Amino acid sequence: MRLQRQSSKEPITLDPASPLGVGGEACIYAVPQYPWLVAKIYHKPTDERARKLAVMLANPPEDPMAAQGRISIAWPVDFLCSVDGKNQIMGFLMPLVTGMRSILDFYNPSARRNHCPLFNYLYLHRAARNLAAAVCALHERGYVIGDVNESNVFVSDTALVALVDTDSFQVHGWQT
Repeated sequence: MRLQRQSSKEPITLDPASPLGVGGEACIYAVPQYPWLVAKIYHKPTDERARKLAVMLANPPEDPMAAQGRISIAWPVDFLCSVDGKNQIMGFLMPLVTGMRSILDFYNPSARRNHCPLFNYLYLHRAARNLAAAVCALHERGYVIGDVNESNVFVSDTALVALVDTDSFQVHGWQT
């Protein structure tokens, strides 16, 4: 699948046969040119979704972990457009989140013992604090997580937190 970055017009080639994940609205793909990024490509791109993403790209939240070189909010960083001359927004690039598990693996005591037995209450508290910091950063910019879902919150063995599926957040001011 051939697309291009909107910001630089650089061509991006994705392997449609090898998605990293498939959801109801989109697929996630590795980006060979940028191994630290992934591409989210919508099954049915719309102008409405493109307008929402434009507001998000223009108004990113301050990531509380950025100073430590970490990602706690997998925010869109660039549009991916069609190369057919129409320049339709097909999806976007966002940071790749690695080395983390669903928060459910840490919240559930038996899963926590199986997957990360050294993750004690101190780590649970630290993970909760890191999650609160990420949510606070979103709220400070006027974003709302309309559907807090364990499949969209990831935690590392060291209690770092990353929020994904950020394009599902409620965005103030994008509807025109």
